[in-house]
Amino acid sequence: MTDVPALFLDRDGVVNTETHFCHRVADFDLRPGVFTLVRHAHRAGYPVVVVTNQSGLARGIFTDADYATLTDHMRGLFADAGCPLTDVLHCPFHADAAVATYRVANHPWRKPNPGMLLEAQARHGVDLSRSVLVGDRTSDMGAAAAAGLAAACFVGRDMPGDIAAPRVLAQVADTQAAAAWYGAWLADP
Repeated sequence: MTDVPALFLDRDGVVNTETHFCHRVADFDLRPGVFTLVRHAHRAGYPVVVVTNQSGLARGIFTDADYATLTDHMRGLFADAGCPLTDVLHCPFHADAAVATYRVANHPWRKPNPGMLLEAQARHGVDLSRSVLVGDRTSDMGAAAAAGLAAACFVGRDMPGDIAAPRVLAQVADTQAAAAWYGAWLADP
């Protein structure tokens, strides 16, 4: 697969319900519409990559093993639904980390930096200029803009007015609405 657009998804708040540093399978609830969103990309032949800041690792709230268990569970849910994820990239680094290994100021992978998107480009031959990111934070929109993505979709009602964004920026209430927006985007980008 080379030079193909990708669908990038933030995890907490887009793929699953936002909870305080979600790290247990018991607390992981998928958002309605997320399988539909991913199926749109699959029908188009596009890779789907989750890109997630995970400062809970840096803060010592959960371990790498906790993160791996939850990620395996998430990947299994998508695979079982017939819409497997292409990749899951995460950034555990944070400037104020309690865990020294993860104490890095302004790590290139930490959104709003574009490092995870650039890594996906290198791994999967992604054409970033035709790709889309769905996220629920200004850092997600900033990463999309910094990587030169075609579009981003902000999930939530409280989008700041001075947000850094790619050429096209949509705002929707929830993941279900993001799936509808993305389906329309694919029909007429």
